[in-house]
This record gives sequence, C-alpha cells and structure tokens, in this order.
Amino acid sequence: MTMKEDMSQDSMTPGPMRAPAPGELWECPLGAAGVLGWVVIKVHPDDADLFLVVPVDTEDAVGPRDVAVPQVASDGVTGRLVLRGDWSRWACRDDFWFCASERAVPREWRVELLTRIQESLGKKRESGGSVVREEALDWAEHADWIRETLAPADADFERWEKRESFGETATIREAGPEPVEDTGALAAAGLSEMAALAKEAPEGASAEMKWEVFNLFVSKRSSGAESKTFVFGSGDAAYFELDAELAPRDAFVLDAKGGRTFLRWNKTLSRRWRSQALELSDGSLRVVVAGSPVVDVKIAFEPRD
Repeated sequence: MTMKEDMSQDSMTPGPMRAPAPGELWECPLGAAGVLGWVVIKVHPDDADLFLVVPVDTEDAVGPRDVAVPQVASDGVTGRLVLRGDWSRWACRDDFWFCASERAVPREWRVELLTRIQESLGKKRESGGSVVREEALDWAEHADWIRETLAPADADFERWEKRESFGETATIREAGPEPVEDTGALAAAGLSEMAALAKEAPEGASAEMKWEVFNLFVSKRSSGAESKTFVFGSGDAAYFELDAELAPRDAFVLDAKGGRTFLRWNKTLSRRWRSQALELSDGSLRVVVAGSPVVDVKIAFEPRD
C-alpha cells in the first residue's frame, strides 16, 4: 500500500496532521492480523472531530449488515473490501494514525452500509463499544473467524482509545562516562574493557548526546527510583537504554509514513537493557509501548539553550 499521511508536526501531542475524510482507509497502530484498517463512513453531525468507522478485510464471507465493495479505488492501493457493519464505532480524530488510501470506498457504498446499520446508530453507545457489535454473535457460522480476527481488532482499537498519550522533550545534556564494566564479567565474556566500551553504541548510532526521559518501558508497578530510561544518539539516529532489572515492555516506533519498527532489547555487561539504533524522523520519535495501559508518546530531541 502507498502510505500518504504524516503525523502532526505542529504539536507535541501525537495525532494526524489533518482530519480524516469519509471514504478513506486508515490504520490503527495496534492493528490485528487479517484486518486491513478502518474506513471512515461519516462525520458525526454534532462533532466534527468524531467519525463513524468500520473495520475492513478481504474475506469471502459477508454478513447481513456487511457490504462487499468491488475494486473501485482509483489510487490502486485497495482491492475488494468487506465493510463490517456489525463492528462500526465512533472514533476521535486523535485516534487515527495514517491514511493508507484516500479513495478506498466511494459514497454509494458508504450509503449502503449506513442503510444496513441505521437502526442501531441512534442507540446509546457505551464508552469504547461498538454501535452494533453485540449483534455480530448472530452470525454463528463464522464464530471462529469473528473471535480470532474481528474481536481482537475491536479490542485493540479500544485499548488504543484508552492509551496514555502525550509529548516529551529530550533536552541535551553532556554524556557522562559509562560505568566501568565488571572485570569478572569481561573476563568471562572473553572481552577486554576497551573492546566492551567500543560496543556500547549500536551500529548506526553514537553516544555523543544523552537524555534522561521518564520510565517509558517499565510498568507502573515495577518502576521505582532505581529505574531510569535514557536516550543516546547524535544526528539522525538514537537508541534507548533502560536501567532496570525487569525486561522492558514490548514497544515499537511508528514511522510518520506508516510502518512499525519493533524494539529489540539486549542485556549489556553493565546490566542495562539496550535497544537497536533507530532513525529519527524530523528530529523526533513516536513510540508506542504495549500493555495496560498503552503508552503513545512523541519524543522531540532539542538541544539545551
């Protein structure tokens, strides 16, 4: 697919640069396998920052409130799509990541979907819930696929809605000397102290700059005064280092134009966790940390005045 949408560059708060529009196909960062994304059906009549969306896939099965859209997208990035009306929901503007197709579903197919789910749109919706989701269980012959694909996708979107989202500015301070490695550990590893220090920075990054940021990769229950998160880097690359006993939570970096880079962690001889080198996008990183709650943070790298 051709990725078209960048993150906001005008605010430290993560979010799309522009409002989504009806007919567009957007992806959720916690996207489940088997679901291509979420198509915008309409804008809420009383709130311009609220959008009715439905998950889409390419499965053959079509339910009574689903709509199968033939390959009509003029930008050529989508084929046949099935709009899942049973799993429609209202989504806030800040919950959108990037637009994969600007012309995925023409108006006539969106109108058809609205006709099929219209009776449920006026019902009171619980926070984080689908407008028709409870009726999906009637589709008994596809119960396994619903449970394994649509239900996880819906749950992931709800987790994304409830994430902790904010911005963090990493201010440069001088990088102090790295702790001297334990000579016993060095000997056991068959390395000299100089050889170990030479391996401090992952390939593609250097430790010319050092920032201390909040406890990004440890859970609230395990974070403490002894747990610290650092960012090392220079120029156009950086890497994370975590001073903590427990293994870091699963996390990935969102590219401004789509795509995820999952963090890979290694334990150093100084008993720290270190990630691979990451390419900076416009001087920043947007990091999503999985778990409960999900953390979505944009880290801007700025020098101290």
